[in-house]
Amino acid sequence: MRRTPHPWRAKGNPPTLLVSGAHGVATPRAWAESVHRQLPGNNKCGSQAARDYLLTLTMPTGSC
Repeated sequence: MRRTPHPWRAKGNPPTLLVSGAHGVATPRAWAESVHRQLPGNNKCGSQAARDYLLTLTMPTGSC
């Protein structure tokens, strides 16, 4: 069975922190990159935001 991703519908949702593993079998990296491009207000500081959130549970501010 081949899965096909659908468009991300995040309009009006709270800020979203997208974290994806490099070798995820169930959710290929290309899918995560596609979602990243579709999210409104995505920023270039994702790695730092994810690290900070996982270590401190502090939501990212949206600025680097």
